Amino acid sequence: MEDGAGCYDYDIMYRPGRNNIPADTISRAHCGAVVSREKLFDLHTRLCDPGITKLTHFIKIRNLPYSIEEIKKVCAECPVCARWKPRFHTPDEAKLIKATQPMERLSMDFKGP
Repeated sequence: MEDGAGCYDYDIMYRPGRNNIPADTISRAHCGAVVSREKLFDLHTRLCDPGITKLTHFIKIRNLPYSIEEIKKVCAECPVCARWKPRFHTPDEAKLIKATQPMERLSMDFKGP
């Protein structure tokens, strides 16, 4: 037992990608397995509804064939994400009062004796 090789006898040979026709299935299992939008939604649900940023990061790390637009659509259709997405207050649109001359709309109270 030398160099931690155990009792196995093997040779490591390099093959360029175009010559390696039967590529290893372990390294390419995710790319072939996940190709439809339903599977993306299922992946989103199994990851406990991570949101757009974390799901995009997960997909980019694993080199899955989904675009950011598809990820945004899945997150927009998810009822859990819709419930937990922050909704910021947007005030009603108000009309600004325009002053025609400088200091026209200025009012001050002076505290006197």
